[in-house]
Amino acid sequence: MAITNALFPQSDTQPAADGLLPRNDAAPAADELLTSVVQGAHDTIDRLAGQAAPQLQRLQESMVSTGDALQSQAHRLRETGDEWTESLRGAVRKHPLAALASALALGLLIARVTR
Repeated sequence: MAITNALFPQSDTQPAADGLLPRNDAAPAADELLTSVVQGAHDTIDRLAGQAAPQLQRLQESMVSTGDALQSQAHRLRETGDEWTESLRGAVRKHPLAALASALALGLLIARVTR
């Protein structure tokens, strides 16, 4: 209503039966202008949506492939950690006194450094 009042001053208009649009000679031109603006807005939104859709698809594919790569890397790191743990257990079983002496020496070194 404010837009139509700005386009059509009150002195030149007569209220329509429904009270929404002014009645005068400029009303059909205003309807055409409004229709043109709305259609232009719809066309622009459709064009932008058409341009954005492929970009979103590529982003989604990139995220899926990145997620797969991260899961694969996490699996490899778990396997490597398990291998190191088993290797360390084997070394401790073969040489328990050397493992105890190494742990004691490492503990003393850490205590000295952190003082």
